[in-house]
Amino acid sequence: MQSIAVVTGFLLGSIPFSQILALRVGQLDLRISGYGNVGAYNVAHHLGTFWGILAGTLDAAKAWLALWTAHRLGVADPALVAWAVILGHSYPPWLKFRGGKGLAPLIGILLWFAPLATLSGVSLAWVILWWQPRRLNEAAAIGMLVVIVLIRGDAVYLQVVRVLLGFGLLLSIAYAPRFWRWLRSRACRSGCPAGPT
Repeated sequence: MQSIAVVTGFLLGSIPFSQILALRVGQLDLRISGYGNVGAYNVAHHLGTFWGILAGTLDAAKAWLALWTAHRLGVADPALVAWAVILGHSYPPWLKFRGGKGLAPLIGILLWFAPLATLSGVSLAWVILWWQPRRLNEAAAIGMLVVIVLIRGDAVYLQVVRVLLGFGLLLSIAYAPRFWRWLRSRACRSGCPAGPT
């Protein structure tokens, strides 16, 4: 049952709701528009807050549904299913493996494990985004920290920490090339050797 739940989680995670909405509503391919990210934040950037919230809600719902399905199947390790959802969202085969960061599915996952703590973390993240709209990563990190603090000592604590560690590892792998390009650009300000002519 674990394998079935993991595969189901990946397939549910790979449904590109943000891309579908962007194409249907604005005739936009998010992979080549704005931030180049197939996620709710990019939808909001192009189509407005309403469509961004709808995309984020659908992405969160697919993650919650995957974990609900895993629970119904009696899966002993739901964190593996959660990782599969995020992996499917970030690398959907239908979009040539170019997806989103996974923040909205992560919210759905956290809502399954710890709904009240997650609502608190998301609320604080929204306040930060309202104050500083371009601080998505910082707002998300603070929201996750709030969740961890609020559930410390709960039965789901270890599962949530495992999910967040997996999410962080996936982000690190995905953004490593961009990070190295940034480092090289910083180094080149003081002079880089010229390439062959």
